[in-house]
Formats: sequence, C-alpha cells, structure tokens
Amino acid sequence: MRKDCKGYLHMYPDLGGPFQSLQEAEAAINHHINERRLPEMCQMPSEGSLLEWRIKQSLYFPDGTPKRGPNSPARKNPHYQERLLVKALLDQYNDYHNPCKDLAHELKDLLRFQCIFEDHKTYYHFNFTTTTNEADDANLFFAELWKKQKEDAWVVSCCCMIKPNDDGLCYGCCNNGSREIMHPNNTRAYIGGHVNGYLPFGGDNYSDDEEDEEAYEARLRFIFREK
Repeated sequence: MRKDCKGYLHMYPDLGGPFQSLQEAEAAINHHINERRLPEMCQMPSEGSLLEWRIKQSLYFPDGTPKRGPNSPARKNPHYQERLLVKALLDQYNDYHNPCKDLAHELKDLLRFQCIFEDHKTYYHFNFTTTTNEADDANLFFAELWKKQKEDAWVVSCCCMIKPNDDGLCYGCCNNGSREIMHPNNTRAYIGGHVNGYLPFGGDNYSDDEEDEEAYEARLRFIFREK
C-alpha cells in the first residue's frame, strides 16, 4: 500500500481505489479475500480428520492455491513481491517528478535486486528499466528501500536514473553475491552498503526446492502428531 502526494492510498496488487482512508482500503482487502476463500480451507471440520485439515492449511492458501511446488505463486511468478515493491516506488517517483502522464515512467524489467542487513536495518537495492511515451529507449534506474520494523513499512531512500557505466561501491551487494547491481557514482545517494559485512547467518536462502512436497508433507504430519 502506498500513499500519494494528495494523501490517497493505492494498493499493490491493484484492488481498486485510490482510497481516501485506511478503513476503505482494508474493506477492499477483506472483500477480495472473502470472495476467494474456500470454506473447506478455513473452517475447522465438524467431522473427519483434524490432522488432515491442519496439513491442508499448511500446504494451501485460503483460496486453494498451493504454497509450494510448481503451481505455487512463487514458482509461476518469480519475484512477484519485489516487482510490486518496484511498481509502488516508481509510481511514487512519478507523483513527484512526472505529474504529466505522458512523461510518466512505466516499469519494463526488474533486472536484479539484493537484500542487505546493516546496522540493525534491512535494505533492498534494485536495478530496473522503465519506458515512457516520449521515448523508445529504456531508462536504467537504481532504487533503495529500507524497512521500518515497528510499522512493517518500506521507505524509499533513493530512486534515480543512472548510467550504464556508473560504478558506486556497495559492500552489501558485493559481499552477498550481487556485484552486478549498479549503483550511482555518488555513494551518498544511498544509505545501505557502506559497512563491509554480510547478511546474518548467510541470509534467507532457503528454497522449497530443497525439500520436495512429499517430504514436506511427511514432516508436517510428524510435527502435528507430536503436538
């Protein structure tokens, strides 16, 4: 969710709006969820196995979409959440820099990104390209977000066009395997990446590829039977 310069709320993915209040936005979210919620996924069964129902809740979203495997959203649409973040920050960039729709930037490609943990803060560094109605050539962007932990919100600290030969130093990206991410030459433009460190414990590198569905379901059965 993003607040524009006029105070209206926009949601990603788009669920209508813009909304004038948080209550309106939450009502739209609840309506969207309730329309897709399957009763057999959400209501505790009066008959049958409670164990099977709990396992099903762990394997599927409320609308019946699998959480893991080849048909899961993460597999069918990789980096979906990161694309939504970039779409939101680009819309904010347009609000303040290109109020004329003809000059507004539209996301073309999310090229690369890296999560950085530094000085007890979490950052995202992005490279992406945009297009405008005024030009055929793609524009290369760098953006940085940092997370407000207490509010569970992301703040845009940098969003700017860069040149293909820009080469600002970022320890956070280099040390975590993302040397190819390009940063502005002016290293003061971004906050994270100036400490020579790594993501704690190697970062969140777990993938559901590391455990097949049958093994995961067997592990769930063991866990739930122990409780």
